[in-house]
Amino acid sequence: MTTERIQELVEEQLTKLTAEEVNGETKLEDIGMDSLDTIEFIMEMERELDISIPDDKIEIWAPMTVSQMSKEILNHYEEVRQ
Repeated sequence: MTTERIQELVEEQLTKLTAEEVNGETKLEDIGMDSLDTIEFIMEMERELDISIPDDKIEIWAPMTVSQMSKEILNHYEEVRQ
């Protein structure tokens, strides 16, 4: 798994949820994601990557750009896969 692939997944999921154009510099708050949308997004990422993402990480990632969040998701993915 690479940062680029995770960013693709993040962008795909956010576009499905919001019908907004999403790129690496997009922030969840910029596309109107509310807490329910964020939970749905995280659940989909967990399903796609077959990992569990703790709530405390979600709170930290929410204000990040898609690019930053993708790197954090990859780091978490690699941690739990070891």
